[in-house]
Order: sequence, then C-alpha cells, then structure tokens
Amino acid sequence: MAADLAGLHGEGVTFLWRDAAPEPIEVSDPVHTVADAGFWARVAEASERLTLVCERWAYGAHGCRWFRATPESTAEVARLLRPRSLVCVATEPELNPRAELLPDDFTAFVAPLPHGELAHRNYPGGADTLSEVTDDGFSLMLADAALGDWCAVVPDTDGVARGQWETPGVSS
Repeated sequence: MAADLAGLHGEGVTFLWRDAAPEPIEVSDPVHTVADAGFWARVAEASERLTLVCERWAYGAHGCRWFRATPESTAEVARLLRPRSLVCVATEPELNPRAELLPDDFTAFVAPLPHGELAHRNYPGGADTLSEVTDDGFSLMLADAALGDWCAVVPDTDGVARGQWETPGVSS
C-alpha cells in the first residue's frame, strides 16, 4: 500500500492519524533516545544554524512532515509533534541538488526555507533526473541517509516512549 501511495502528489492528498497501540515488531537497532526536554534544548541550541526536523509517524512517502527549527520556534515544533513519532534532526545539512543523490531515497524542498513547516516531496527510490525534481519547483535536496545520526522517539503524554522505530539507515 505504501508503494501505491508514494506516487500520489497533490494538494488534495490528506492522511489522518490513527491512534492505536503499536504493533509488536522486531527492531534490530531501535531508537532509544526520547524526545524529552533535554533533547529539545539541544535542538534549540543547534538551531542557531540551519536545522531541519523531520517527524515520521508512518512508513512511506506521505508518513512525515518537515520543519525548519529556530531558537524561537523549537518549542512550538516540539508541541506540534505526535506521540510515538520518530524525530530526526539535520543540522547544517548539504542541500544542493546533486546527481549523485538521484539513485537513493531523498527529500526535496522549495527554497527559500521559511521558519515552521516546510513544503517538501519525498522521493522513495530516488528519481531519474534532476529536472524531474526541479521542474516541479523543488530546488533543494536532502539525502535520507543524512538522518540517522540524531533521532528520538516522541513520548506519550505520560513521558514514556512507546513508539518503536528502527534507526534510520539500518537495514533489517
């Protein structure tokens, strides 16, 4: 199903949250860090530089959203994220469009990057040409492989992180 949905693009595509207990899964390299106050304090400190935050609540091209965090907006970004989501942070990422990114999974963005939620498109499985990306108005690209270094799981309201996520970049 995720592969079928990955090809959908447009303003009329909406995905809604489904609150349920997580399915037990085998995770070989789980994310153990919790997106708690200490985590967000480090993000706020890092956000003096260009800092992008990805919230992933489901696998697939449409199971995430992106934010540009600043020292002033980090608390608001943290408030917007859903419990059990995976949060990945990229500080001063390389965003120049490059042909070497095309064969792999990446996310494209519209420049300039405003503060708050970002317009983006995921390219699972990559793209054939740079013009395929840029002709749709996207001028910045971030390799998904850049997201495995700084990740955490958003805890439930009781402070317990119940979401189970594989560390990005790890294959089962």
